[in-house]
Amino acid sequence: MRGLNITLERLMDIKSFLESLEVQEKKVFSKKEAVVFLKTTIEELFAKNYTAEEISNFLKDKGFDISASTLRKWVMEGSKKRETIKNTKNRKSGTQKIIPKELNKAKKEENIKPAETKVSVVEIQDQVSARFTITEDTPL
Repeated sequence: MRGLNITLERLMDIKSFLESLEVQEKKVFSKKEAVVFLKTTIEELFAKNYTAEEISNFLKDKGFDISASTLRKWVMEGSKKRETIKNTKNRKSGTQKIIPKELNKAKKEENIKPAETKVSVVEIQDQVSARFTITEDTPL
C-alpha cells in the first residue's frame, strides 16, 4: 500500500490529465430529462387532440414508463398556461385584476381609474385551458 502523502508534482500531473479529458457524451437520461427532450413533440400531440393518457401509453409501448399525470405536469412546467392556471387557482375568488400597461401608465399620469377586467381560467381534463374575459359591458 502506498503512503497517504502525495507530491505537488504528482498532483499537477493528475490535474493536467483530468483537464485534458474530452467531454463525454451523455448516454443515460432521467425521466424528467427525457420529457424535456421530447417536450415540443409531446406539445404537438396535445395540439392534435391526443390526451396525456394516450401519449403516456405510446411512450410505455416504446419502453418509457411514465404516468399521464407526471407527463402532463412536466410538459406544462414553465409554460405560461400552467402559470396562469396556478395563479388563478391560488386566488380565493378565481379571478384576478388585470390592468394593461397603457392604462396603468395613463392612471399614473392623468389619475384615471381603469375598469377592472376579470379573467377566469377553466382547465378541462387537466390539459386544455380556456380564457374568458368579462368586462362591465359584457352581457350576462
